[in-house]
Amino acid sequence: MSGYAKHKSPHVTYVPTLTGGVGANELQTFYSQYFATTPSMKLTLLSRTIGADRVVDEVHVRFKHTREVPWILPGVPPTKKRVEVVVVSIVVLRGGKLYHEHVYWDQASVLVQVGLLDPDVVPEAARKLGVRKLPVVGREAAWRLLNGGDDGEDGEADNMLIPGWDDGEEDEQDDDEEDEEEEEEEEAEQYEEEDEEQEEEEEEDEEQEGEEHEEQDGQNGTSKEEGNREGTDAEAGDALPSINGQKQPKKDHVSASKTGEQGA
Repeated sequence: MSGYAKHKSPHVTYVPTLTGGVGANELQTFYSQYFATTPSMKLTLLSRTIGADRVVDEVHVRFKHTREVPWILPGVPPTKKRVEVVVVSIVVLRGGKLYHEHVYWDQASVLVQVGLLDPDVVPEAARKLGVRKLPVVGREAAWRLLNGGDDGEDGEADNMLIPGWDDGEEDEQDDDEEDEEEEEEEEAEQYEEEDEEQEEEEEEDEEQEGEEHEEQDGQNGTSKEEGNREGTDAEAGDALPSINGQKQPKKDHVSASKTGEQGA
């Protein structure tokens, strides 16, 4: 952890889940044991701002939740759901080393995408106040920042969650809904293709790992047999009669081919 400042409490905090660590030892434990990712995780840098003592990154994060990822979904088993979210990282430096890092993202959006939060399920108390739907969105927010809106502008807002925004503009709203449906269909097709590619890659990785395990098991079996033979030879050497009151020294076990090479 030489990249951390010698300050008594350099820290990293993933704010939405309060995961991370304080101090070099705790950070070492966190990143080595709990900062898991998935094979499909892809990071795309959207912007970077560099100041005198800090760096601010805006990153599009995309992954399929095929294993537990404690820093963003602690305690949640794999849901096999696709997740897209924009993450903002603020790194403060002291003497060229990390002093602290704060990381932010829209956790409500993540929960919607993995099926742990339903925007249509409103608590009864809130429903009595007139709330019809939770004001949260899924992956479309991150998707817009990555790909832009209808005019190609990154991060274009649509204000669809604001009641009354589109009053008197029903035709435009219908067109927008049709456009959104087309975008969702195209995105779904893209996801299906990527899922197929990812599954093929995972199958290839599993086959390769299986072959490596078989090869390793075979090598271990050979080593074990050789070890047993050497052990038997060693026992025989220990049992040799002594010469002049001393045991005869054990012979070095050198293969015939090696002996021949040395003689040559």
